[in-house]
Amino acid sequence: MKILFTWMVMAVSLWFLAACQDVTPGYLETDNAIYKPDTLVIRSELDDDPGEINPTYELYLGFGYSPDMIVNVLGIPERINEGEDYYRAKWGAPWTSVAIQGVLGTNPIYMEVGNITSQDGVPEKLREYISVGGNGAFEVPLEHDIPAGSYKITLNVHNEGYSHDLVDCFTIIVK
Repeated sequence: MKILFTWMVMAVSLWFLAACQDVTPGYLETDNAIYKPDTLVIRSELDDDPGEINPTYELYLGFGYSPDMIVNVLGIPERINEGEDYYRAKWGAPWTSVAIQGVLGTNPIYMEVGNITSQDGVPEKLREYISVGGNGAFEVPLEHDIPAGSYKITLNVHNEGYSHDLVDCFTIIVK
């Protein structure tokens, strides 16, 4: 009986030791990762024409309404016919993409700009200016000297123990 018990203890011990392996913690899934839209158009020359003061806005100012009330409550813009990039230039807002969708995994998940390719641009110049946030949104400063062209970007997504490259997942077009 003692021998049988000893053999059982050894078998259970070996089973426990065999079950102990080096297992990578967490997970990272990027099979459904996508940007919608997957393109960002950056203009080198901004259309920052200030336009003109909206006459309706001025009328309501004359009635004693506050500028905040006119714009936010009544929905009447302060300016009309302003250029497409007027407010971007006024506030120095950078060019930003949407965040990536469909990345699942154990936090923290890190995003890095990987390879940048271009047929008609200079990828090294874009690399000097581009950054990516923790949500996968790309950002390029308003003031830049990136040559015109179409740039394909590979995003490296990684966390503890896992790393995936999303090859050519986003396009930046500089005009």
